[in-house]
Amino acid sequence: MGKLVGKVRKQYLMRLKVKALESSLRLRSLKKSMVKD
Repeated sequence: MGKLVGKVRKQYLMRLKVKALESSLRLRSLKKSMVKD
């Protein structure tokens, strides 16, 4: 039971990290396009 919870938590944290990276990359590309205009 404890092992399963740890696995799920790790997957959840990884997903959060990926989402954060994606959003930061998106913001950066948005800023770049704004600067170009």
